[in-house]
Amino acid sequence: QTRPRRDAPPRPSPYARAPAPSLPNGKKNGPTNAKALKELYRQYELPPALKRQMVDDWEFVTKERRWVTLPRDPCVADLLMAWAQTQRAKKNGARNGPVDRNAREVAEALIDYFDAALGTMLLYRSERLQYNNFMAKRKGKPSKVYGAEHLCRLFVELPRVMQQARVDEKTVRLLGEKLVDIYKFLEYNGRIAFLVEYQAAR
Repeated sequence: QTRPRRDAPPRPSPYARAPAPSLPNGKKNGPTNAKALKELYRQYELPPALKRQMVDDWEFVTKERRWVTLPRDPCVADLLMAWAQTQRAKKNGARNGPVDRNAREVAEALIDYFDAALGTMLLYRSERLQYNNFMAKRKGKPSKVYGAEHLCRLFVELPRVMQQARVDEKTVRLLGEKLVDIYKFLEYNGRIAFLVEYQAAR
């Protein structure tokens, strides 16, 4: 059955402040050109296909009382490192050179930040019981358990937390450029990355 789509789902709750991710050459600094930064953060906006995916995610969890089936395969760590592997330097006219260093560092930074942020800012209230029960029984990092559904929630939160941390313009620009590629990667691999149905909450 097709569910009606909304323009945008509410953000996950509860909220909590978390430090901005540590990215290549990243640092915190003083005020910069607000207008320029606003334009840079436009790159962080999810494309329509991923926005629709987030609406479905929100409806599954909040309206239908369902949970993402855990553990997810592929998980967040697998997805981001697989994307990094596609970011290779050109060699002899083809992209068969070594993996781009910045891409790998961005992937690793996002994985670390996901692990730090999931329990405090990426869960709906109805998901906390599942999170507590599953993570208590399974030793490991959230990035090895959760998948693309919760990764997209992180992407939505990034502009807010990075602006609060006053991350410098160079880092904002670098991450924005990489996020555009990550979004394309998730869209292209959507049938593998995202669940079609969630399990009933229990």
